[in-house]
Amino acid sequence: MGKPRTIAVDLIPVLPGAENGGAKIFTIALIKALAETHPDTRFILLTRGSSHDELEILDRRNVSRLLVWSIPKTPSIRQKLLAAGRAAIRSLPSPLTGWLRSARDLLTAKAAPPLLRSIGADLLFCPFTAPHYHDLEVPTVCVLYDLQYKTYPQFFCDEELAQRERTFTNATRCASALAVTSDYVRRSVIKTGAIAADRVFTVHIRLPERLLDSKNSPAVDPLARLGISRFEYLLYPANFWRHKNHELLLTAFVMARAGGLPQHINLVFTGAPSERVNELGVAVEALGLKEHVVFAGFLSDSEFAAVMSECLAVVFPSLYEGFGMPVVEAMAAGRPVACSDKTSLPEVAGDAALLFDPRIPSQLAQAIIRIATDDDLRRGLIERGHERAASFGNPAQMANEYWRVFESVLANAAHVEEIYDDDLSAAPGHVRWQGIYEDGWSGPTISLRYSRGRPNRSIDLELHAPAWLPIKRFTAIVRAENGRAEICRTISAGDSPVLQVPFGTASGKLEIRITPSFQPCDVIGNGDPRELMLLVRRLQLCSGDSSITLFPPTPE
Repeated sequence: MGKPRTIAVDLIPVLPGAENGGAKIFTIALIKALAETHPDTRFILLTRGSSHDELEILDRRNVSRLLVWSIPKTPSIRQKLLAAGRAAIRSLPSPLTGWLRSARDLLTAKAAPPLLRSIGADLLFCPFTAPHYHDLEVPTVCVLYDLQYKTYPQFFCDEELAQRERTFTNATRCASALAVTSDYVRRSVIKTGAIAADRVFTVHIRLPERLLDSKNSPAVDPLARLGISRFEYLLYPANFWRHKNHELLLTAFVMARAGGLPQHINLVFTGAPSERVNELGVAVEALGLKEHVVFAGFLSDSEFAAVMSECLAVVFPSLYEGFGMPVVEAMAAGRPVACSDKTSLPEVAGDAALLFDPRIPSQLAQAIIRIATDDDLRRGLIERGHERAASFGNPAQMANEYWRVFESVLANAAHVEEIYDDDLSAAPGHVRWQGIYEDGWSGPTISLRYSRGRPNRSIDLELHAPAWLPIKRFTAIVRAENGRAEICRTISAGDSPVLQVPFGTASGKLEIRITPSFQPCDVIGNGDPRELMLLVRRLQLCSGDSSITLFPPTPE
């Protein structure tokens, strides 16, 4: 099967309003485009109670909503007990809470699979990364926006870090393919060793005209309401998350005002009210900027389009972006952009933005002064920005790129079935693995997914711990799909044990988790940032007297 007839879309993480940020905007636009470009495919949206009605805007002849996650307004005794249990878990040390949550996730996953088969889903699409309902018999495509928590763990509390790690781990375990929003994110994912490179696809967010499409006149002029004047303010359109770097922007704005920025130029922040806004408000007063910094609050699309189109320039000093939608939106709206030169932003901006290091206030201050005072620079950026925004295409193009990923995943799934169906007596089954680099080093987890096959099958995994490693003792734990530890082996430096893991005729998965890890850049100073464990000398699928070597690959 190459074409999906029914696609289940996991929208359970969707929250009311703007709490999901750009991911929600992207998801809604993509679903609309998929439904329009593939009218013969049925899309079933799996929703939660709090956002089920709001998602009615997606209803089409071939799109329907299915409420699968509902919380009654009056909690039952069982829910009160569960809430009390969750509170107790949160009070435990973080390693123990992580173990308990992993156990809960495994139990939940075991109970969930019948749903996808009951609605006839050929494929599960998870635009908010990890699936809530996963079935080994249903191919899964997950979208990953960033790995910010690995780059800037200091921006997250322990519970948030654990949650993001679980989400990433669950996505890489379950995904037949992982779609990412930039080549930068793709490289970051591949470096973790959590999923094979040939299962990670870059699909850019292609919504440059989003604001232009929604540019209806707002009921009240937002510029007048905010007390700002046309082309006399710099705009930073971003939520007030730590990585958005608002504090450094305020510092640079003070420096720019002292270094030649016209004094009538204001700075406008958009974003919903939060505790962070209060913190920044205190900083604004302390810096003497109260009359020159405007907190616009959450704006509707029409209001946001108006504020964007009338700004002097967009300044975007984010430390981390998996894509950076506002940069492209500003270019499409004909506004010049000065933006960070970190993570995905140079890839997205190309030569159409004035780039600066967002960690150096003086660089940002100079960028502010240049983009505010150099008319020729602004004209050039606007011209190149229009071209750059146009190069990102449109939602239909984005939908077709995702469709090709869907078809590829289904084609691979069909190939697995052929191996089993064509020659049942001879086929040991099909095995896919991830977590082993081409040079033989393993990442933190080696995952094996296997199709149905004949009886008496096993996996032989030969590991090697070089004597020169700084860590002298490792632990390898092999877990079956139900979470039960099949094998627990201690491996000392210099050892080369072979782990033999039997499994039955049904499809399933195994996970080999190895601890602790090291980074070559720290040990031998070679610049290799990967998180590594042990060398894999051999990975074989065995059945009776025959065996197939899965790794290292046989030379052609």
